[in-house]
Amino acid sequence: MRFIEKGPNIPEALLRDHEDGNLVLFCGAGVSYPAGLPGFKTLVDKIYQICETNRTAYPLENQAYENGQYDTTLELLERRLPEQNENAFQMRKAIRKALRPNLKKPNALETHKAILRLSKNKDNKIRLVTTNFDKLFQKAAQEERIKLPYCKAPLLLLPKKGQWEGITYLHGLLPTPRNDKDLLNLVLTSGDFGRAYLTERWAARFVHELFRQYSICFIGYSINDPILRYMMDAMYADHHKGKRTPKAWAFGSYKSNEYELMETSWRAKGVEPILYEELDSASSSHEHLHATLRRWGESYRDGLRGKLAVITRNAGSRPISNTQPDLATEQMVWALSDETGKPAEKFSQMTGKEIFDNWFNIIKDRFFDVYNNKPLHVSKLCPVQIVNTKPLTGKLPIVHYHLAKWLSSNLDKPLLLDWVAKQGGFLHEELKTMIIQNINNHHTHQKQKFLPKGPSLPNQPTTQAELPIIKKIWKLVLQGMVSNVKITNTAGSPTNDISKPKLDIITKSHIETAISPLVSVYHPYTSLIEIDNDEVKQYANKMMKSTPIHWSVCLPVEITTLQKYNLESLNRSKNQCIILIEMYEHALIRALDLIEYLSDNTDKAKSKLIEFIQFDDLGYKYISEEWTVLLYLIRKSWSACMNFDNTHARHLIERWLSFPYTIFKRLALDAARNKDCIPTSIWASWFADQSKNIMWTPSLQNEVNKIINQRGEELHGQPELWNAIQREIGRFYFSTDTAMEHRGFTKKELAWLNIKEFQSKGLPLSEETLDLLKDINADSTNEFSKLKKRVLSNSYPITFRSILVSKDFLEYRDDVPEGLVPTVEWLSTREQRRKRKPFTNWKEKCQNSLDICMNALSEALTHGNFPEKEWEEFLEVLDHTENSKEYWTPVWKDLGSLEDNNFNSIVNTLSSWTLSISEQEKGDKSFLLNACKIIFRSLTKQSADNIEHRGDNYPEHSINSPAGKLSATLINVYLSMNEHSNDSSRSEVLELLNSVLDQSDGEINITKAIFGLQLTYLYDKNADWTTEKVVSMLDWRIADRASMVWQGFFASNIMHETLVNQKTFKENLLACSVKYQHLGVYKENCCLFMVYIALEKIGGYNKDELMGFFAKLPKEGVEKLIIAIRQALQDAGDRREEHWKNRTKPFWVEYIPKDREKMSDNFVMELAKIIPLTGKEFKSAYEKLNGYLHPIIHIDYITYLLKESGACKHSPTEALSFLNKIFDARAPYLSDDFKECLDEIELSNPKFTENDAFVRLKGEYQRLGTTNF
Repeated sequence: MRFIEKGPNIPEALLRDHEDGNLVLFCGAGVSYPAGLPGFKTLVDKIYQICETNRTAYPLENQAYENGQYDTTLELLERRLPEQNENAFQMRKAIRKALRPNLKKPNALETHKAILRLSKNKDNKIRLVTTNFDKLFQKAAQEERIKLPYCKAPLLLLPKKGQWEGITYLHGLLPTPRNDKDLLNLVLTSGDFGRAYLTERWAARFVHELFRQYSICFIGYSINDPILRYMMDAMYADHHKGKRTPKAWAFGSYKSNEYELMETSWRAKGVEPILYEELDSASSSHEHLHATLRRWGESYRDGLRGKLAVITRNAGSRPISNTQPDLATEQMVWALSDETGKPAEKFSQMTGKEIFDNWFNIIKDRFFDVYNNKPLHVSKLCPVQIVNTKPLTGKLPIVHYHLAKWLSSNLDKPLLLDWVAKQGGFLHEELKTMIIQNINNHHTHQKQKFLPKGPSLPNQPTTQAELPIIKKIWKLVLQGMVSNVKITNTAGSPTNDISKPKLDIITKSHIETAISPLVSVYHPYTSLIEIDNDEVKQYANKMMKSTPIHWSVCLPVEITTLQKYNLESLNRSKNQCIILIEMYEHALIRALDLIEYLSDNTDKAKSKLIEFIQFDDLGYKYISEEWTVLLYLIRKSWSACMNFDNTHARHLIERWLSFPYTIFKRLALDAARNKDCIPTSIWASWFADQSKNIMWTPSLQNEVNKIINQRGEELHGQPELWNAIQREIGRFYFSTDTAMEHRGFTKKELAWLNIKEFQSKGLPLSEETLDLLKDINADSTNEFSKLKKRVLSNSYPITFRSILVSKDFLEYRDDVPEGLVPTVEWLSTREQRRKRKPFTNWKEKCQNSLDICMNALSEALTHGNFPEKEWEEFLEVLDHTENSKEYWTPVWKDLGSLEDNNFNSIVNTLSSWTLSISEQEKGDKSFLLNACKIIFRSLTKQSADNIEHRGDNYPEHSINSPAGKLSATLINVYLSMNEHSNDSSRSEVLELLNSVLDQSDGEINITKAIFGLQLTYLYDKNADWTTEKVVSMLDWRIADRASMVWQGFFASNIMHETLVNQKTFKENLLACSVKYQHLGVYKENCCLFMVYIALEKIGGYNKDELMGFFAKLPKEGVEKLIIAIRQALQDAGDRREEHWKNRTKPFWVEYIPKDREKMSDNFVMELAKIIPLTGKEFKSAYEKLNGYLHPIIHIDYITYLLKESGACKHSPTEALSFLNKIFDARAPYLSDDFKECLDEIELSNPKFTENDAFVRLKGEYQRLGTTNF
């Protein structure tokens, strides 16, 4: 994890070893840089300077120095220098002078203090090794009041666990001036290293034991440090003897573009690098390293308290990305992973939608997704599954327990429910217990509306209906009845047992599993939440508040898998049919139970679906919801059962009538149409039975009418039953109950309709029924008269549709009869009825009987009949029908022979159809050229008087007009031609394209925009023709024509480097700034196009030409220009700083017009957005652009960008000046981001609280801040 932004990413294993007390920090010269002490190379330089000798005068010394062998250099120097009398130990005395620290420097000892903190184990003992000679660790310990035992070379205590503590000066410690002889104990020269590691080996023995007992982290060493070389040689001496391979890490810096090289180099030494970028190589300050050590030391010092502070500090922060961890995310995961579980427990007590939205994806991915490759930081913990496709048991680790508790406190979040369903829906037993407790705790508190504990009332959804739905679904989750995961077709599936002669217990178990309904849930906006885009997330969050969770009843397996089970083939005997029917019934009842349990006022469609299901349409391929396939299976098994035993099949029907769900009654009535199973006396008695109420139940009317239509005549032989039915009609008519009135029909109308239905079967009416009919007919109200007229005038019988479809619609509907000849007659007389009955089922007829409809239309044409509307609907259906290629040529044969007036009437539909065909890859399209010719001829004859010219958007107007579709079709035909195409056909297409382009008025003229839209493709296809015929039309000397083509080109906005450098194109492109208003709604696209040319330095456009273009833009154009610049910078992502320096800043200097009259308020707002987008270059950007800023009323998005940029931390002075400059006292409110910016500025330097601008802005926030509303 990282402790600071852009700091080194410390590996999980290192942090784990450190927290376990198994890590020793091994410190080199780099840790003393903040105190002004040198590294080895600089130390050598200082020694030569102090000894007043010139290295370059001695070739051997100079060569060793140049080779980086600084220990050898000092060995040669010490041998050369005189060592008598006052010159004794001259070289070594120089070390004392060279290592004088500057403790007045900022943070001189802070790194040492941090390392001391980090070196302290759980027993409060320090274990630390350094090769430095200075006494800075002792000084730091003194200031921190830490007792620091030490030992120094050559008398070293071996680092055995339990026996070793304190700091070990492995290469010695600077002695006092009175003990100059002790300078010889310093390991400095190559001879010293030889004694320490090779001959006397006291350093080697220490290193061997250290590496055997502990993991090591090197701090303050460079990659080529000779000290590191000696130690690593010693470390691997044991390794080659077959002993334990030590774990070693090292902090190391890298320069820009050298990361991989440094990583490889360190690993070649057997060390795992922890790299950080060296920002200022000249000063070698290594600030990222020192700041990391300081922050790490503070966190470790604070221990559990520090981790709890991380939770408090970061819980309200929004992670930058779910896939790329940012600093807050890493620190949160690190803190939450603490094995005491205390940070996780604290987090579990935090509620609020913002906290949930911020951290849900992180928590589930890092702690509960066992298949996720994102590791847990600083923890021995592995991700634990708490939701699966099967029950989970056992005890959760303490961390996961508290995080599961946090999840259970957010049951009102659709995102959580959606995730649980996607994981399989079966909860870990401990999470299950938590959810039960949560639901029970709120069961009696109706006012809380199923909210988690805590003060965060904004959590509640805005719709009152959603709360019960979510609660109901969670209760189903607890029962294992919710899952979005489908069971795959495994080796044990029913397909493998299908050949068995009997339904054994295994096969039945598999079938029950496959057909047992579950609830599938989803929220339509949950997927948007996971997108790393703030605007998308904000929109998704907004929509989730107002959109209820969606649910449906489904089956555990895919329908295609269920189809492969071939369950119908199991109906091989009466007993198997009975067993299967009972299984299907049980599954269907469960599905209906689920629908009833979850349905409320918002789910009327769910219950209406049951009412409108058409049994004849059921099957594996035609289902509206998965569970309805159970109806298909029941009907299939019942039919098989009837073939074995009519009596039992009849008993099944009678049982279905007793079930509480209407769908079973519908199944019973549907089956009763079978004469061999249900005698007349039975179904007629049902109709006559008042208690069953079959004739008047709205959802049964489909099946009732089917029985009457198919079996009504049978009542001729059952006079008693017929009379009983008539009495039931009378009873209903005179009853006072209005609950059975259906879909706007009165009881009078329903009774009359049923009488007429039976009367149409030739049944005699009783005296009572005749009197009733006479009474009904006496009604002369307009509505009832219309109903009677409609029914009596139609030759087809009253059907289910006449009951269910509204009366007004039926009155104006003209249905197509069955058969070719009746359809031809219907088409021939359609015009006579069109005004009186404008609605038909012709489109549905075309969808179901395309051949009959095409033949009928063709036959009608031979009789001189052209039903325009029906042709249009036929072509529309044909266009959306797969494998309709065989119809193309015969349809065109009919339409191509139409008279002009008929052809003109459908030219729009016809041009859409031909365009659609031209876009398809396969099929015989040879007729298209002829079709385009006839369409072109038709369009040229039309008057141009009524054509509306849309000068602001020619492309949109063109592509939606017949002429535009014609042009697009022709271009598609031409572009699809290859070298094998017929030359004459190619010439014909070009000739027709030329004719289209030559039109100077009418609808065809405007379609020049289509050629602009396709300009780059045409240029690739035929540059010469395109240059002559299309590029030439870009010439602004004919402005109206050029406007059409340029708008088309900018609508596509495709860069083609050869085209943009073509002379005519380039000249007129540069003139677009003068003709800016002619570009309509594509002005911004033009600016984007030119900005791209300038930023990417597209060849052929020099600086003066581009400057001229931008300078001539009007005020509106300059505003679009700055938007394009800001957008390009924003799109640069993590390379924005580089983009600012190399692209945006030069563009601003060279091309942006600095005329203040052209700088609108929107221009200034976009300019203000650019500054924080530059990140670390904020100071540079502000200095360059601040002179053009002024107060802006709405700055909430700008302050958000400023906060995210980090400028308030690294450039607080400029950030404060920026805020002061853009703040407008007229602002209606100030966002929380504004306050956070001020807080960060204050945190960077408390003296800002005395700054006038800061005081002013702080006061304005107190007046206008959102927290005050």
